[in-house]
Amino acid sequence: MPMSTAVTGSNISLVTEGCHKEGGEKVNKKIRRYMEEIEKTEKKISDLQQYLKGIKSALKEEENNEMIRAIRGMKLEGEELLRFLDGLRGGTVRFEVGKETEGQESNTEREDKNNDKEME
Repeated sequence: MPMSTAVTGSNISLVTEGCHKEGGEKVNKKIRRYMEEIEKTEKKISDLQQYLKGIKSALKEEENNEMIRAIRGMKLEGEELLRFLDGLRGGTVRFEVGKETEGQESNTEREDKNNDKEME
């Protein structure tokens, strides 16, 4: 039976005995299963990271679209629109958020409900 010794970098030597078999290396079945499971899990993680990246991108795009709809809904034109956008960039525009009365819903809430109905 062939025997080999590998130095592990410490005072411990690893002795491998009977690890070789005709046609290739013999690997413990449990170790092989764990290695395969790790490989599958890493692939799933990679796929999920790509999926998450796509969802985040779609969220950002939808947020941008919502901002555009809100600004266009203000019906500003020309010089007035430019001053408003400059104020947004410069931080001189203030927003006040009022509490909606019960039973009243915002345009965004109505649009969201309509979009949800369209997706069904």
